Amino acid sequence: MRKWQLEDFILLVSSLLILFVILVTLIFSGRTEGAFRTGTATITNLDANTITEDCADSSSMAGNETFTQTGSRHVYFLDPNGADRNFTPSGSFSTGTFITIINKSSLYSVFFDPEGSDQEVPGGWYGYFYYDGTQWR
Repeated sequence: MRKWQLEDFILLVSSLLILFVILVTLIFSGRTEGAFRTGTATITNLDANTITEDCADSSSMAGNETFTQTGSRHVYFLDPNGADRNFTPSGSFSTGTFITIINKSSLYSVFFDPEGSDQEVPGGWYGYFYYDGTQWR
């Protein structure tokens, strides 16, 4: 049996590094299993078994809505209620604020920050959004 030599170790480490770079690239800049990315927001297929409405805001939208940064609730269960709707941030937000929107509809979309990042959360999907201090991503 052949002993490990320095060249073998270097080849192994190089291969692992290349694999790591490929995985990071796939995770942060393209299609992933069960999700797609638009900009830097992540939109994911809804799994009702993993997300509940405890400690979250819930709304059956009668029209377009705005929200502000109040309290610690940053998870929104939204039902667009028969039409595509806009969900727009209003006022100032702390840098690093994360928002999760869960679209409870099976057909209609919720558009997050339509005058800024303009991200669509299709029916039955959810999206994570991050405020970087100047815009939503």
